[in-house]
Parts: sequence; C-alpha cells; structure tokens
Amino acid sequence: MKKISLALICSDLLLALVIGGCTDLAVQNLDQPDRERAISTPQDVESVISGSFLTWWSGTQKDANYPALTLSTMADAHTSSWGNWGMQDLSSEPRVAFNNSSSYGYAGVCADTWYAMYRAISSASDGLAAIDKGIKITEGTGTAAKDVTARAKAFGKFVQGLAHAWLACFFDKAFIVD
Repeated sequence: MKKISLALICSDLLLALVIGGCTDLAVQNLDQPDRERAISTPQDVESVISGSFLTWWSGTQKDANYPALTLSTMADAHTSSWGNWGMQDLSSEPRVAFNNSSSYGYAGVCADTWYAMYRAISSASDGLAAIDKGIKITEGTGTAAKDVTARAKAFGKFVQGLAHAWLACFFDKAFIVD
C-alpha cells in the first residue's frame, strides 16, 4: 500500500511539473519604467525637472564622495590631513598625477560625480522633451490656472548648465547633451 501511494504521489508531482512547465508565462511587467508612462502628466514632468536639481546637488555636495570638499582642498580653501574622498592625495603640493585607475580607493570622487551629473542632465532632458511634445505645466486650478511651462523649461536648462559646468570642473572631456 505504501509503495503504491508513494509512486502515485511522485507521478502526480511529475505530471504537475510537466503541465506547469508548458504554460505560457508571458506577464506584462507594470513596474518596468518607461519614459512615456513616467512623464505623461504635467505634474510628472514638473517633478522630474525639479528633482533634477536635487540630483545635481546630491552629486556635488553630499553623495558618497563629497566632490565639493575635494575641490575645496585642491584650491587650498581648507585643508585635510585625512585621505577622505581623495582630499589628501589631490591637494598635496607639489601636485601629483591623479591615479586614474578604477581600483584606486578614491576613484569614486570622479566616477560618482560623472554619473550624478549625467543623471541630472538626463532627468532635465526627459522633462524638456515632454514639454517639447506639448505638455503644458500649470499652477492653480480652473480659470485661475497660470501657465508656468516657460519657468519649468528655464529651470531644466539651468540644471543642464549646472551639470555641464561641474563636468567641466572635473574632466577635460564630456558629452554635451542639449
């Protein structure tokens, strides 16, 4: 009796696995981001453009490698006796060549800045592209609604300019996104 029930359970399990393995598992991923859905409303566009400034600020002032502090020590505005964020290496005098190896312990001071600036540029550019496609941003509701699309467009261009300026501070070459 035990042999029959064990064999029956195993065969049922195998049959369920075979049938389950033959079904179509194509499922629409609603969490996968795409530009059209992410910035389809005026509020989304305004959020993306305004958020691009926080991305720029975080990448220049507070992210993991604090590039502003490194630049400040390089300019002798303040000193650092520690190696944090490459400050001691990059501010020593006479100047030494920058260690441009990806294995350099403080490579993030440049790499993180590079990526953060392009994240800010990308966000601002996505918002500006949506505005160019016809999205109008308004402030207020009803008949008192005021068109502030020009303000959002100017702010997006401002963030693009800030991010490109920081790229110019750090690198001799960068991609220009307009």
